[in-house]
Amino acid sequence: MFPIDDKLNEVNAPHLNAQKYVMSKDYKIAVEDGFLYRINRTNFGGLKAVTIKQTAPISEVNITVKKPASATLNILNATDYTKIYLNGRSLDTKLYPANIYYSKNLNDKRAILSYIRSSEVLTEPKGAYVTLSLKRGENEIKLITEKEGRELKFNVASDFHSGYTIGLIGLAEMLQDNPDFIILNGDIVDYGNKAEYILVSALTELSPIPIYTNIGNHENWQNGKKFYQNYFGPFNKSFVYKDALFVFLDNHTGRISDKQFKWLDEVLRNAQEKHKFVFTHMPAIDAHSEKFDSTKYKYPEMAHNMYQKAESDRLISVLDNNHADVLFSGHNHIYNQFGVSTFIQANSGTLGGKTSTVDEVAYLKVRVDDKKISIDKAELANGAGSFNKEHDDRLLLIKTIAKPFIYDKRNSIMFSLLAVITVSGLF
Repeated sequence: MFPIDDKLNEVNAPHLNAQKYVMSKDYKIAVEDGFLYRINRTNFGGLKAVTIKQTAPISEVNITVKKPASATLNILNATDYTKIYLNGRSLDTKLYPANIYYSKNLNDKRAILSYIRSSEVLTEPKGAYVTLSLKRGENEIKLITEKEGRELKFNVASDFHSGYTIGLIGLAEMLQDNPDFIILNGDIVDYGNKAEYILVSALTELSPIPIYTNIGNHENWQNGKKFYQNYFGPFNKSFVYKDALFVFLDNHTGRISDKQFKWLDEVLRNAQEKHKFVFTHMPAIDAHSEKFDSTKYKYPEMAHNMYQKAESDRLISVLDNNHADVLFSGHNHIYNQFGVSTFIQANSGTLGGKTSTVDEVAYLKVRVDDKKISIDKAELANGAGSFNKEHDDRLLLIKTIAKPFIYDKRNSIMFSLLAVITVSGLF
């Protein structure tokens, strides 16, 4: 067996279905505002290491063991300023070398792009880690990833899928804004296959700024939503940060179920925060015309908004009745923000490059203080003429490396990576 197999197995083996709870005869683990990504056991069945992925700035992990034990806690979406508390006691957080390199070179776009295009991106351990001395019984761990200062700064982007090479430049530019976090609001992969998820999760896990994601329609091509759960977590979620509520609502099918509407209404109605932000990949109404697009397309995904006007109207009503501030969406590949009833619908453009003449290669800078919410379009420096040769590069990339992962022939990944390096120059 090649040594790379072991490394790729680590990249390739998060738990399915965004598990939040697991129990064995030796331990129990429960996670809130995150999910279990991987568990490594000792030869005797005890805990050796636990990897979780944060889906919010504040997460909690509860580990119960039958006898005192030492284990490593790995945290994805953590940073060098993440605070970790074990049973109320502060612990020192350490970053893996890949993340340290990324952080130190954050303002050197050329160095960042060179590194994230290298094959090391797939194999290097990522995130933060800490050694836990677990006492017998229940152990409470709290993870807090919060920047100092009252001002709230976050960036929103979508449709990374339309060109990864341009998307990587956009990601590097967003990181240099130094926001509290970045939200990728759907269509972060293109064809929904496992190879894409491995690549994109590896790239985002290097980030020195937390990246939270939403599911889009492209995530489910080839039934890829199972991989979305595996690598990025639950479809619907919410969290509170700096007196603002963030709600991620799944409409990747173009529809919103009655159960989801009830959940959304309850979360918004019970919120006490000053601001309420809701994220869906597909907008409630067409960002081009600022009206509901009722055109009967051959492929429903070509619609510029949700598929059913009744559900669009219901979403608008729920947001209106619960005093939401902004509905953030993507899918349309253009930037626009405009009033819908009592809230703003803000569309972020496409991060991955143009696929048609009207597309706008841009993302949103959102800044919130005591007085106002500002939403500004940030155009990528090289976005104006960025039609896809990138599309061809992406097709070659996926075609070259997808099969080894789909069929779990991990030995061939070395040769696949060499083919990518030789033929496309992407890495």
